[in-house]
Amino acid sequence: IDGADVGVATYALALINKHIEAEGGPEKIEVKVVVHGPALKLFDKKDVDPKLLNKLKLILEKGVEPEMCQVSMKLFNMPLDTLADGFKPTEHPVAVKRIADLQEQGYLYIKP
Repeated sequence: IDGADVGVATYALALINKHIEAEGGPEKIEVKVVVHGPALKLFDKKDVDPKLLNKLKLILEKGVEPEMCQVSMKLFNMPLDTLADGFKPTEHPVAVKRIADLQEQGYLYIKP
């Protein structure tokens, strides 16, 4: 998720939830969510959209551990504790590198 459109981000999280359900539950599929760029501001805990937050909570309940780009957090001066609960920093500081690494490991890249 990389854009500043709350509707697209909400839709993406809804799709993730539906995908997990379609596969038969969280024990049947491993999903990684990487958030970066302007999308970071959508998850500011002070004013996160209630529908977006609800969709985030649904995927968290299913064991998804969304990652927030470390570089984006620095660029926007928004450390992890200013974001909605549930995020962890990306394993690589640069989100696009993290996404490339996941693809190399066999993950499919799906972008709404």
